[in-house]
Formats: sequence, structure tokens, C-alpha cells
Amino acid sequence: MSRLEWSVHVVSKEHELGQSYTVLFFLGAVPESIEDWRSSDSLLGLHVSHTRTGDVPEEHDHQIESFIPLQRALKRKSGLPALTSDLVVPYLRNSLRWRVQKSDGDVVDNAKLTSLKVVIFSMSDEQKQKGEKTEYSL
Repeated sequence: MSRLEWSVHVVSKEHELGQSYTVLFFLGAVPESIEDWRSSDSLLGLHVSHTRTGDVPEEHDHQIESFIPLQRALKRKSGLPALTSDLVVPYLRNSLRWRVQKSDGDVVDNAKLTSLKVVIFSMSDEQKQKGEKTEYSL
């Protein structure tokens, strides 16, 4: 069986919160103190929107996307005997966390960023050659 590579695909509207914002992704516990988020061992990566402040017409609110690789973190932190879909998907559904923080430092409830879509996916070597991937909902 071919080795699978794992990633998170993140999509949101650029101007949805009326100012720049960052979605911080963690594998495992999220530190209680906001000041510790960006230096945490559990931080996987960021999805960042740089935008101007104020209302933006809907037709100018473009979707932005990010890809966060999971391979190294899964090998280092998961304790899973193999990175197969039957093991990784339940692990990520239980352990993948994220927090939304506006550029002014305020933390926003995840539900307030209604356009946010987070999907995990895997790609085998064969799928990579064909430009395909397998997606898993959280």
C-alpha cells in the first residue's frame, strides 16, 4: 500500500470579520493563555486574512485558502502505529483544534467565522501523480 501524506485545507472569506484575522490550528490541547498560542508545541499552522478595516461589498469578499501539512506533526505527536486513514481520521477528528483571532487581538468564537471550511485530506503517491486527493469531513 502506498504511503499517505496528510494536510488540512482551509477556506474562508477574506473580509468576513471586518478586519484582518488569523485562524490558528493546533494538534491537541490549545494553551489557555492567548499569549502562549503562537509559541505552543501544539501549533500546526496559520490561515491568515490580511484585509482593510471596514465594510467590503459582498462581490469583493474573495475566498482565501491555505494548506497546512500534517505529516511531521502526526509522526511526532500522534503515537499512531501507522498513518492510515482508519487511524488518522478519527485521531484528527478528536485532536485537531482551531481558534480565530482578529488583528486587534480579540478572540472570536469559531462559529462567527461562518465561511470557514476545514477539510482534512490525504494523497497517495499515485493520487499526487494524477492531481487527486481523498477528503474527509471533520
